[in-house]
Amino acid sequence: MTSGWRSSHHGGPPSSAERPVDQPAGSGAMWGIAGLLVALSAATFLARDDLYRLMVATASGTVSEAVVRTVAEVGVLALVGGTALLAAGTWLCDRRAFLTLTSAGLGVVGAYATSELTKLLVEEQRPCRAMVAQAVLACPAPGDWSWPSNHATVAAAFASACFFTFPRSAWFAGPVAVLVAGSRVAAGVHYVHDVLAGLALGLVGVTIAVVLMRPICDRLIHHGPFRQRPVRRSGATKGQERSPSRPKSVVSQVDRSANGVCRRATIGPRCTSVAPSRRKTRQASRSRS
Repeated sequence: MTSGWRSSHHGGPPSSAERPVDQPAGSGAMWGIAGLLVALSAATFLARDDLYRLMVATASGTVSEAVVRTVAEVGVLALVGGTALLAAGTWLCDRRAFLTLTSAGLGVVGAYATSELTKLLVEEQRPCRAMVAQAVLACPAPGDWSWPSNHATVAAAFASACFFTFPRSAWFAGPVAVLVAGSRVAAGVHYVHDVLAGLALGLVGVTIAVVLMRPICDRLIHHGPFRQRPVRRSGATKGQERSPSRPKSVVSQVDRSANGVCRRATIGPRCTSVAPSRRKTRQASRSRS
């Protein structure tokens, strides 16, 4: 069975320049989800007014309005707190995951900056101003545009950062991001297509950052200040770390048989006689005499 790579250095492991860079786990799924969100955002654009009225009507009521207001205002903070806990844990236990989270943080900043720039270019009016509807939250000031949603962008970006760092956190971060996005519509300050586009932008921004920074993270892990120390064997003293596996040298052994002394390799060549036995030596000497 052949291995997945070949090295030019006598069968040893490849160097960092020869080793192929693997794509981050889950990046393909993130691209697929982002594409689906973009398609949904385009599909809901024509029905944006009806969907907006339906969401706002659903949030009407004392209890519902309180829940919507809380999630819309502080839901992102829950994701920020979860990301901070991941940062502390990975710094102490897993430096590779910490570097992944750091590169994802660059994606969060990039996604937010892209969202702000897009708002200035599109200049879509807020629904609470365009439709003069009563909203749970106070309608933002004029010039604070609607598409895409900054809250949805940041929520999706932080959720994606948590996923790439610790995939199991998706069970918490994903639903929270969706709730934040939905609450912004129910609170009356965004259309449905605003938050769908914001979710897609957050996913794309973090995924691009993690994929592009992956080679740099690998280089820092193998050769930089974040280089991981070799794992010690159980019971080994200091300095006796586990070294990378090397091909075992061929060790010869002596096989004494009736035909004589034969040097046989443990791996490889067949045994060949290199010296006659004592009995044959004595018989030859007697025949000569």
